[in-house]
Amino acid sequence: MGEEPVWRYLSPETFGWELIPGIRGKLRRLMRSEVTGEIPDDRQILAWLRAAQNSSEAMSVELLLLVAEAHHRGATWDSIARALSCSRQNAHGRFHSKVYAATVHDTAGLDLTRAQQYVHHLSRRPGGLAPTQLAEFRRHFGEPPPAV
Repeated sequence: MGEEPVWRYLSPETFGWELIPGIRGKLRRLMRSEVTGEIPDDRQILAWLRAAQNSSEAMSVELLLLVAEAHHRGATWDSIARALSCSRQNAHGRFHSKVYAATVHDTAGLDLTRAQQYVHHLSRRPGGLAPTQLAEFRRHFGEPPPAV
């Protein structure tokens, strides 16, 4: 550890490391914001590695939920494949069995419950949620349940 990086550009102390476009740049800027102006040490690089892995796992779940939503709304496997820049066979093989799995429904339900609890929490805090935001939430989802 502490050796010269194999590919200099991959190192966060290299100028412009976080300036790449798209989601990867956003992730790098987020990671960079945790550094207090000093060159990150090996411990920080390893912490970012774990954060990147957690982000990857979260994005995999989000991707599955979006594919399930698109499919349930009537999107064909061809249109889903085009959006994912892969073949129809690849999209179908990768997601078909998962789209109908109970875990997708459970995850979506858990997400809604957590959102409702958070809205309830924010609605009780002074300045935490604008009345229009709470009204919009209620219009879509009903009264937020108490936080657990």
